[in-house]
Order: sequence, then C-alpha cells, then structure tokens
Amino acid sequence: MDKKRVAIIGGGITGCSIAYHLSLYKEIEITVFEKKQIGSGTTAKSAATLCLMDDSLPEAFFDLRVRCLKVYKEMNEGPKGLVGFKQSGTLVVCPTEEQLKRVKRHVDLSRKHGFSAELIDEPRDLKKYLPDLNTGNVVGGAWTSEDGYADATAIANAYARKARDRGVKILTETKVTRIIRSGERVTGVETTKGTFYFDIIVNAGGPWANEIGRMASLELPLWHTKAEVFILKPPSPLSYSFPILKYPTWYARA
Repeated sequence: MDKKRVAIIGGGITGCSIAYHLSLYKEIEITVFEKKQIGSGTTAKSAATLCLMDDSLPEAFFDLRVRCLKVYKEMNEGPKGLVGFKQSGTLVVCPTEEQLKRVKRHVDLSRKHGFSAELIDEPRDLKKYLPDLNTGNVVGGAWTSEDGYADATAIANAYARKARDRGVKILTETKVTRIIRSGERVTGVETTKGTFYFDIIVNAGGPWANEIGRMASLELPLWHTKAEVFILKPPSPLSYSFPILKYPTWYARA
C-alpha cells in the first residue's frame, strides 16, 4: 500500500509533536515545514507551565494535563534534563469564595488521579509555600507539589529529534508561500525551497494559522491576542524555591 504523504506547516511544539506521533504509523510519510528554526516562534515565548491545578481551563482538559505532565517528566529523564523540567509546585491564590470553590474541584480531581493536592482555607497558611506572599485580600487557595515548568523550545526540539529518528523530514528556513489545490482538495505546497506534493496538509501555524488557512480559502475562527510579560529581579536572592504562583488573571514563575 502506498504511503500517505502528509505535510505539517509549522515547526513549533504542536507541529513537532504531531510529526512524532504520526511517525508511529508506518503507512505515513511526513514532512515538516518551518519558516525559521524549530520552536523559535510562539513556542519560544511560552512560560511552559505544566499545571494540574489550573482553574482557568475546563475540567474536561484534566486528563490531557495529566498525560502532558507524565510525558514531559519522562522526556526530562533523557540526557542532561532533555526538556528542562523543574518540579516547582503550584500555589493557587483565591481572592473570592467563588474561586475557592472552583479550585476545590481541581484539588478533588488531582487527588482522584493519585496526585497530592491541598486545599488551603486559612490565608496565613499560604505563606508556608510562599513566605513573602501578601495575603491581605485573599480567602484561601490550594497547593500541589506535582506541577512544574519546562523549556518549550527544548520540548519542540526533542520531538523533532525523535521524529527525525523515525524518518520524518524537517525543513527549516522554509516558508510555505502557497497551498496548491485541485478542486476542493489540497494537493501540495509551494515554498521558498521549491514545490512539494502531498495527500494531506496539517495546519500547525499557531498565531499564523489564519494566514495559512487563507491559502486554502479557509477562514478559521481563530484570533490571537498579545499579553504582557514582566521580568522581575528581587533585590537579593530568595531563601526559598519560588513555586508557580497563580492568581485569577495572571501567574508567575521563577
């Protein structure tokens, strides 16, 4: 049986993960097109937090978060900490009783899946995990030691290496400039390094997904927004390990 030829446009963490997982199927031939370098776009800007304790996401995503945490911890056991995973724990701070109720559901979910998690209903007890925390307008929170953060670019490159080992072609510095169509089907791509033909094209362009979609006359319901990032340095080194800190509208990590 002829192999299905698959193009993946975008060499960030999503595109490289898709490439690796598709490579597990023998009947697929895969090529990744990245306009710059692997993991150099939005992936490189990610804080790469891996949090079970995250009330900003629907509970339906909890199983996915458990799997991601497990996978990245396993990847980190490679040489020299392959993806830079650091198990820092997460402290969630709740300014309202309503948010504390939502966080309690995530504590219960974590415990149900065998992870350690603690609901904190005395604000002063939050200081056990973050001594310098101002608890003036806080009703409580939650803590888990399981969470942490990694290096998103390292994860993308780890997936790229694993994909290459399985025969995936990865073309960097190769921008897709046009998607070739025959009737209602896509049949290939034109790039800055030539024309290639495929049976299936995967759009893994992240913030550029709309631009890629329009090449195939598709308007995707995607909008990306900018967020502010502040890099702060304490006047003197902290005497404790700084966890991931989550408030309702922002978060921080070391």
